[in-house]
Amino acid sequence: MKKFQPAFHLFKADKNWHKQLLILVLTVVSGSKSFGQTTYTWNRTGIADWAVAVNWTPARIAPATNDILVFNNGAVSTPINIPSETIGQLSISNTSTVNLQSGSAGNQLIIAGITTGDDLQLAMGSSLNINGSNALKLFVATGATAVIEGTMVFSTAPHRIDAAGAGAIVFNSPASFIQDAGCTGNVFTAAGTANTIVFNPGSSFIQKSGANPFGLVQPASKVIFNIGSLFKVQQVLFLSFSGRTYADLEIDFPGFNQSVTGVNPLTIYDITITSGTLSLNLTGGINIKGAIAVAAGQSLSFNPAAAGTLLFNGSILQTVSNTGTLNFNNNEAIIFNNGAGIQFNSNIGFNNAVNFVAGIIRIPNPYIFTLGAAAIVTGVSNNSFVDGLVAKIGNTAFVFPIGKDDGLFTGYVPLAISAPATASAAFTAEYKRQSAVALSNNYAAGLDHVSGVDYWTLNSNSGAGPVDVTLYWTNQSSANGGALYINNLSKLVIAHFNGSNQWDNYGGSFNTGSGFAAGSITWAGV
Repeated sequence: MKKFQPAFHLFKADKNWHKQLLILVLTVVSGSKSFGQTTYTWNRTGIADWAVAVNWTPARIAPATNDILVFNNGAVSTPINIPSETIGQLSISNTSTVNLQSGSAGNQLIIAGITTGDDLQLAMGSSLNINGSNALKLFVATGATAVIEGTMVFSTAPHRIDAAGAGAIVFNSPASFIQDAGCTGNVFTAAGTANTIVFNPGSSFIQKSGANPFGLVQPASKVIFNIGSLFKVQQVLFLSFSGRTYADLEIDFPGFNQSVTGVNPLTIYDITITSGTLSLNLTGGINIKGAIAVAAGQSLSFNPAAAGTLLFNGSILQTVSNTGTLNFNNNEAIIFNNGAGIQFNSNIGFNNAVNFVAGIIRIPNPYIFTLGAAAIVTGVSNNSFVDGLVAKIGNTAFVFPIGKDDGLFTGYVPLAISAPATASAAFTAEYKRQSAVALSNNYAAGLDHVSGVDYWTLNSNSGAGPVDVTLYWTNQSSANGGALYINNLSKLVIAHFNGSNQWDNYGGSFNTGSGFAAGSITWAGV
C-alpha cells in the first residue's frame, strides 16, 4: 500500500483564523502525489475511440496523469487510437475483455500509480490484449505495481510490457501471458531494470512468437520464473539455457529442434518435451529439481562434447518418464542427491560416473536401470541405491547398487560379479525382499533350506560366460543381520533356483572376515 505524508502546521488563533485554516488544508492536498484523481469507466462495447471523451463515464474531457481508468462491463471492448499518455491506474474486472490498439507505432501507455492499491489490475477471468498493427508499450512507472490474474495476449505487432522497478509486474495463478503471432522480439524488452516480470506458481507464459524472454545477458534477466510457473514454447525459438533458471519448461512445437552449448550452470524444475527435439550439451552443470517427461516420438538428449554433470537435486520425489528418446552420452556424469528419491517410469541408461549421494532410486518392473561399459558407481549406501532391476554391460567386475525400500525395510543389499569374459556381456540383477521358500521348498540333495526373507535375481545374455557371484549381508540390510538368520557360517551356501519348481544347485563359501552381523559369500564359476 502506498502512503502520502501530509505536512501539518500549528498556528495561533486570531482574527485571520479562517485564512490560516485554508493554508492547512492546501498543504495536506499538496502532500499526496495523486490525491483527488478522477475515476473514469469505459461505457462502450465493440470498437470505440479511446480519445473520445463521452466513451467514458463521466466524460473524460481533460485527461490527467492520475486518472483511474476502469473496464468492468463484462463485454468485449476494443479501444482504438491509444495515444502516448500517462494515467494513474488501469483496472479490468468482471470477466471483461479489453483489446488495446495504438493510434501510432511506438506509443506508450505509462501507468504512474496512485496512492493505494496496485496500479495495473487484471482480475481473474478478465483479459487485457494488445493486438493492433501499431506497436504499443505498457510501462509501469517508478513506484507503481501490477498484479495480473487474468489473461494477456500480445499479437500482430512487436508490443512490449516493462516496468521501472524489479518485481513490479507480478503474474499470479491462474494468470496466462501469451506472446502470439506477429509480436516479435523480446516482449519484456532487452534493456532496463532486471527482474521486472515475475511469474508465480500457477501462472504461465506461452510463447508462440518472439525472442528469448530473458532479454538481458546472463546472469541478468528481465523475467523470473518461480517454482510452479510454466514457460511453454510453441514456436521455433533459440532458447537461452547457459546460466539460466527455469521453473516448468515445456517444448510443444513439431518444428522445434535445438542443440545448445554453454559453460554456465542451468537450473530447471520440470522439463517436458511434448513435441520437438532438444539437446542440452552444457558443460557448466545442469540441475534438475523436478520431473523429466518425453512424449512418444520426441527427443531429449544430454550430449556435452566435454565433461558435464547432471544433478538430480529436488526436494520432493522426482519422476522421469520417457516414451520417446532420452539419451545421456559418455561425457555426462550423473549425481543423485534428493533425499525424497527419484523414480524412473521407463528404461534408463547411463555410461559415465553415477554418484549416489542421497535418495532411493526407484525403477518399477519391467523397466531396467542400465549402466554401460564405461559407467562406474560411487557413493552407494543404505540411504541411496536402486530399488529395481539394474543391468551392467561390459567385461569389468561390478558391484550392483541394489537394495529395497518397501515401507517396512530399507537397505542396500548388493550383489557382485567378477569380470565377464566378453565386452558384450550383460548381467541384470535385482534384490527381492520376499521369501525364497515361497518360490519352492523342493531342494536339491544336500541343501537343507533357503531364506524365508529375501533373495536375488541375476540374469545374463547368451555368451556372457561364467562369473564369480558374491552376495552380501549387513546388520542394516538383507536379513537384518545378526544370528536370527545367519548363525552357522560353515554351512552357509548360495542356492540356485531353476525357474520352475526346484532349488536345484548350490555352492560357495563365506569370505574371510565375514561374521554373523555382516559379511559376504562367493560362489565361483557360476
